[in-house]
Amino acid sequence: MSSETIDQPAPRPSGIVTTDNNERVIPATRRADGTLRKERRVRPGFVPQEDVARYKNRWAQKKNEKRVLKKKEKRELEGDLNNENQQLVGNNELLEDEEDKLNKLEQIQEELRRLKQGDDDE
Repeated sequence: MSSETIDQPAPRPSGIVTTDNNERVIPATRRADGTLRKERRVRPGFVPQEDVARYKNRWAQKKNEKRVLKKKEKRELEGDLNNENQQLVGNNELLEDEEDKLNKLEQIQEELRRLKQGDDDE
């Protein structure tokens, strides 16, 4: 049994590594009490349950991807609406200022009418 191992780019969930002579082994580990577990060979062709790929339904994946896209689009639209609402709030402030000016103008016109009526009565 060889203790030299090739670095795996992505370790498997089971911890099995391939040595430089293409043997698959479970590397030696240290127990909690300090003793060492031996390196164990794995039979050729054996795939532990942790390494077995799960079944993936393609249609379900596509459906989930569409949901994610819809959520992203919805967030973008909400962001756009928030920006538009902020612009409208700014416009509302301008409109309120204009309304105040119109109200003052109406008050002045009403005072003028009263004054004119007062002149006509005399």
